[in-house]
Amino acid sequence: MQLANGSGDSILLREIEDLFQTDTELPIGLAPLRPKKNLKSLKLPPEVEQIVGDFMTEVRHAKALEKAGLDPRHKALLIGPPGNGKTVLAGAISMELKVRAFMVRYDDLISKVPGETSRNLLRLFSFAKREPTLLFFDEFDALGRERDNDQESGEMKRVVSTLLVQLDDVPSHVICMAATNHAQMLDSAIWRRFNIRIELPRPVLARFPEFMLDEFRRFGHDPDPEKADLVEVAYRIVPDHFSDAELFTRNVMRSFVLARELGHPKTIEVAIQDELVLWAEGQKKLS
Repeated sequence: MQLANGSGDSILLREIEDLFQTDTELPIGLAPLRPKKNLKSLKLPPEVEQIVGDFMTEVRHAKALEKAGLDPRHKALLIGPPGNGKTVLAGAISMELKVRAFMVRYDDLISKVPGETSRNLLRLFSFAKREPTLLFFDEFDALGRERDNDQESGEMKRVVSTLLVQLDDVPSHVICMAATNHAQMLDSAIWRRFNIRIELPRPVLARFPEFMLDEFRRFGHDPDPEKADLVEVAYRIVPDHFSDAELFTRNVMRSFVLARELGHPKTIEVAIQDELVLWAEGQKKLS
């Protein structure tokens, strides 16, 4: 994995990956969350960057706060539409804080056997408490749904209760981050456990050209704006979120690499124009 910001980040990534050498020993429901980008490369909106910075400051100085009789805030809820980088942000924070990070996998965690899901949760949190860790719950509404919902089974309501107890008891060296696209579906008690809420707004169109330029530079390319203006590209593909823009740039890079491999190379600018044609024809839905 390469980052645009130099060898220091690559070294740090290798150090973080060394923490994942015990993958086979992970409890059910946990998988390594490997950082994809650093915080600087995310180019967060100023208001989000401020909240994230304050959050990390409290985590770094948790002992000082505890010594003063204050509870450090180490549980954050990420709110916003899909594809806006909530998972990437969690990974970037773990990289910045130099802690191991894990994603909670619901397909493994949730069991049809009564009581087993709660036991899986207990094992998961017990494992995380051993050393500084970031736990990331994606699509958190799948686990923390409102208990007053008549459609929820008694078993899932007990799971939410177990989750609430564990969130209350988790020590400050465990960072809990959860992401949701449907904040209104979360149990009201869940909201109270997450003492920092970070809303990632849908990005404005003007942010996409810089995002795509950073993506191309990660692969060693800097498109000539005279031949492939990324501002024009952004207006033509009208991405709904960063995932769309990332998909476009990765499609371009695949086309560029394969053309060279097959003996009829083309410039990165031509690859961009070719992808624009496919995008206009709706081929992005097939990618």
